[in-house]
Amino acid sequence: MSSPDSVEIHQATSPSDIAAIRALFTAYTDSLGLDLAFQSYAEELASLPGKYAPPTGALLIARSTSSAPNTTHSASDIKLGEPLGCVALRPLAQPISAPSKATTHDCFNSLPAASSTSPSSGIVPSSHPSFLTHLRCAEIKRLYTTPSSRGLGLGKALVDAIISEARELGYDEVVLDTLPSMAAARGIYRSLGFAGIERYYETPLEGTEFLGLRL
Repeated sequence: MSSPDSVEIHQATSPSDIAAIRALFTAYTDSLGLDLAFQSYAEELASLPGKYAPPTGALLIARSTSSAPNTTHSASDIKLGEPLGCVALRPLAQPISAPSKATTHDCFNSLPAASSTSPSSGIVPSSHPSFLTHLRCAEIKRLYTTPSSRGLGLGKALVDAIISEARELGYDEVVLDTLPSMAAARGIYRSLGFAGIERYYETPLEGTEFLGLRL
């Protein structure tokens, strides 16, 4: 396997897909080394697909469509049908908690054009005059690729796919949170036009960055 052309990305619907997603989610959180109890993560894992289910959400899994050595690094070879990555989308109707209005990004508002963001911080102020109300917002979650698939462009392919799903579902904006340790993911988001936004929920994780993209 040498490129994302040897990968199929599809909705996780079958029991085997859901089991694979659960394993990928677990590998994702293990790689972070963080306690995500504040996100009700155990309940999320147990109830998959949960809030990621159609018709308002999406749960995508990437599987190998070929069996070949991965020559991009020293990781093990990739097997036919092997789960290689995942990404999810869920509706975001309101802030996950109730932080103050002055510091909360309103997910029912669209993002202004990139040129309208603050040149110093890149943050879109919620008071900006071009913000529009009552637009649908979704949150991208759990982007993960296995070590054996890294270096193939799969992360970007998954983000492209989930953005396409959001558009097809009629969302006007997607938002997400990311951490300083997620350098590769942050690079993908920035390359696709995501811009800094004010936080839309309270988090105990230091350095969390909130990003959004108008669709």
